[in-house]
Amino acid sequence: MRKTLLLSIATTTLLLAQNADLEKAKQEIENLQGFKNFNTKVMEIQHLEGADGWYAIKGLQDTNQGKRSFDMVTNKEVVVFGNAFSLKDGKNLSVKTDFAKLKSSASYKIGNGKEEFFLVTDPECPYCQRLEEKLHLLKDKATIYVYMTADIIPSHLAAKGMINYINSFPEKDRGGVANKIFLEKDKTKLLKTIDKYNIEMYTALLQYKSNPEARGLASMYLGYLSQAFGVKLDTDAEQNRFLNDKIKELSKTDYAKLDKEYTTTQETIDIHFKPNGTPTVFDAAGNKLSNQFEMFAKLDAYDMDKIRALASDSELMVKAGKKGAKKAYYFISTQCPACINDFNNKEKLDKLLAENEVYFFLGVNGGDYQTAEKELKYILSQKDDAKKLEALKSIMAGQKLNQEQLNTQIEPALDSKISKFAFQDQFETFVMATPTIIFEKK
Repeated sequence: MRKTLLLSIATTTLLLAQNADLEKAKQEIENLQGFKNFNTKVMEIQHLEGADGWYAIKGLQDTNQGKRSFDMVTNKEVVVFGNAFSLKDGKNLSVKTDFAKLKSSASYKIGNGKEEFFLVTDPECPYCQRLEEKLHLLKDKATIYVYMTADIIPSHLAAKGMINYINSFPEKDRGGVANKIFLEKDKTKLLKTIDKYNIEMYTALLQYKSNPEARGLASMYLGYLSQAFGVKLDTDAEQNRFLNDKIKELSKTDYAKLDKEYTTTQETIDIHFKPNGTPTVFDAAGNKLSNQFEMFAKLDAYDMDKIRALASDSELMVKAGKKGAKKAYYFISTQCPACINDFNNKEKLDKLLAENEVYFFLGVNGGDYQTAEKELKYILSQKDDAKKLEALKSIMAGQKLNQEQLNTQIEPALDSKISKFAFQDQFETFVMATPTIIFEKK
């Protein structure tokens, strides 16, 4: 009896000591500045088994989206949840990814230039397809390592099939195959091409078509499939029969190798890139670019075909200089201070006009874009190139247009065309800064 009582007292004393230790540790951790930075309270704490000095914690954090709970471990100096952070100052202590080691896990690469980028892309994403149209401009200036995903946007039901189709080719051929798949505008042709690899889409459609929230999406794909395979898919019975037959047929195909490659790629994307959407681009050091077009600006990779096409439209150009000479494309804005200074360098401008046939691309950047657009429309409303250049020189010299001039009336079609030229067409040239002069290579 005495031994039992002493053991009970000892056990109680030990538990009280442990609880006191945990409560003290809880208070110490919550008072550390690095922990306060996370705006988190310790809800539960216990000793981490097998690791002296470490604690397992369940935390509750206040965020803009409400409260969220998560587990972490800490030794009062470092806290680990996903990444590791210093509790002294909140600094990220996680192991830095060696992006050079990730190159071998890319599905394929584009180009052979010196600058290196990592691209996470979805072949069914319209923005990724738009980028794909322009990547050829970088092939001599950059090497782009491509990682394809179908996991970020669930509504892209054919993306996994597109990826597996591309990955079914040898790596050296994938870039060319991917380009054709990304840019295929005929959805029915596309679905026939990738059919053998598209079992996930057929499985998803069986579920989606009976879900009221996804029925519209399913109907769209079923419409394409009806055209692609020349079958009636108007009724539920017809749809079920077609989809089940497809699943049964494709279930005989061995996808193990392709699925393993896809899974490995997704793990690389999830662990090292963590994209919020597609396309997402990282530089060689693993820094995420603010947008996918930074690559072009960084490398001065202009779309000369787009520039030439715009320059050939006399309604959009102020054209001057030596006719028949080497072409120079001068990107400026009437509201850009640097452009005004550059344009008003008389010696430089006179030399440019004397030696080149100059096409002035007037943009709207650098200041008041609304005024710049009105000045652009006024200049382009003039009857010939000489009068256009005269109007441009006057405005760049400081002349302020009156209200009548600023509100010059032009035909609606031309008005719309000029606005598109100012806000969209010039962006697609990838000339991202003004003033910029590009000389045509002969």
